[in-house]
Amino acid sequence: MRKIAWMGQRDDLYPWLSVRDNVMLAARLGGQRPDRARADALLAQVELAGEGSARPASLSGGMRTARRAGAYSLSGSAGGADG
Repeated sequence: MRKIAWMGQRDDLYPWLSVRDNVMLAARLGGQRPDRARADALLAQVELAGEGSARPASLSGGMRTARRAGAYSLSGSAGGADG
């Protein structure tokens, strides 16, 4: 099966979740066990290392849209343990 990632124009982050938890959300919804280390590595790839525990409101608009969406797209299973 071919995997496809969607990267929309808006960041669509849940404000009550941390940046890391937003990245790992699809894994949770898909019944996978989220992998915090993998999510942090993905955030580092898009220059958000150290921002995993931050709330989306504390990031600039560009950081929220481009980098978080990029990390989500890169993740395949969005931070899942078997992704």
